[in-house]
Parts: sequence; structure tokens; C-alpha cells
Amino acid sequence: MTPSGFQYEATSRASSDVEAVRLADETIEYVCRIGIRDHLDADGITARLPAQLTVEPIKPDEATPGFGLVIKSPDGTITRK
Repeated sequence: MTPSGFQYEATSRASSDVEAVRLADETIEYVCRIGIRDHLDADGITARLPAQLTVEPIKPDEATPGFGLVIKSPDGTITRK
């Protein structure tokens, strides 16, 4: 979640949590101009308040190619890209 109240869920394939955050940051920053790294600590995966960040690994057979992005606005509107 960003300080603006928008929530983003980005999916991608990555070899580590840090790479997953980097890939998600590139996608989210392209859409909203404020990326994860604006609130990220030096370890590459810990976010500072008011941003919140969760990395959830899945099994390789559950992964699909490419990226997915779900945007939830503060009013509850959901957009999928």
C-alpha cells in the first residue's frame, strides 16, 4: 500500500525476494510514479511506513509467464492490468 491509500498487487517471476521487489517496483512506478523503493530500506525488501510491502512466494508450477498488476483505489475501485 502506498501513502496515497492505493494498494497494488504485482505478480512476476523472480529468483529472490529482492529481485521480486525490484521487478514489482519497476511495474508500480511506471503506473503511479511513486515506486516501492521510495519507502524501501537498504536490505531491498523491508518497507518503511506508511508504505507496506509483502512478498509471497508461490510454487513454480503455480507461476505464469509475464507480469500482472491489480490496483485498488481508496474508494474500492479495482483495475487489472
